[in-house]
Amino acid sequence: MPIFLIHGEEDQRAPFEHAKAMVKEFKKMNKPVKTLFVKREGHGFYTEENNMKLYTELLEFLDEHIGIGAAEKQPSRG
Repeated sequence: MPIFLIHGEEDQRAPFEHAKAMVKEFKKMNKPVKTLFVKREGHGFYTEENNMKLYTELLEFLDEHIGIGAAEKQPSRG
């Protein structure tokens, strides 16, 4: 199952280095991972511009992976 990792680069609660390490490990395991890393954001996004980007990309990701016709796009598991 694809992963969408979203992180503010100035996050003090969950350091950005952790997000980068997670991406590295997902790639080692051949897990598909999409990222949205945003400068000047912390633990949560606060500017309208960054929230619009977040929700636009999130909707695109969900539409691609669980939206109408998504099941037909996925490789068979068998």
